[in-house]
Amino acid sequence: MRRPVWLVFAYTVVGSLFFPFVISTLLWLNNSSRVVREARNGALVNAILGSALALYLFLAVRSVIEVAQG
Repeated sequence: MRRPVWLVFAYTVVGSLFFPFVISTLLWLNNSSRVVREARNGALVNAILGSALALYLFLAVRSVIEVAQG
């Protein structure tokens, strides 16, 4: 029986691109001046989202460097 390896690979790639996009969008939109001040992100939420985005960026840069080195 043939396994859909390409489907798992595609899901992984799309997920790795989707989550940083969602995180950065949440940081941008929830902290904009158009949002009511009481509905904006707090410092803790901003720190958690920023840490998650930094982790994704670190892992992306690390993967690119590993691929470039061969």
